[in-house]
Amino acid sequence: MSTSSLSVSPLSLRSALLANALFSTLCGLLLLAAPATIGGLLEYSNELVYRVMGLGLLLFAGDLYHQATRQQLSRLRAMIASIGDVVWVAGTALLLIWFWQQLSVVAVALLLAIAGVVLAFGLLQARGIATELPLNS
Repeated sequence: MSTSSLSVSPLSLRSALLANALFSTLCGLLLLAAPATIGGLLEYSNELVYRVMGLGLLLFAGDLYHQATRQQLSRLRAMIASIGDVVWVAGTALLLIWFWQQLSVVAVALLLAIAGVVLAFGLLQARGIATELPLNS
């Protein structure tokens, strides 16, 4: 099924899932293609970690895209995606708390920016779930 036959309004659950899929794809590809550069920015050089994260993000993005392009959205799968976003943000917070002294200002800013985008997707998805896929329907 093509996305052109699906209704996608700017603030819909479907559009939030698609935007999250695009962002996750771009981040995943960047982690796979330039792990040394990412390591330099974060001042933590472990290319395997970045490649595994990149692959994980690509799998996550594929699932988000699959969800967003179905005729009927799944409340459970959308909730799992939103929970995944919250876990990412919480993990970032823990990373910053535990390792703030070892991180550069650039690393902190980059991690906070990414966590902010991910949090926005999670909140938009949660809003979409609540308004478009209510429990009582």
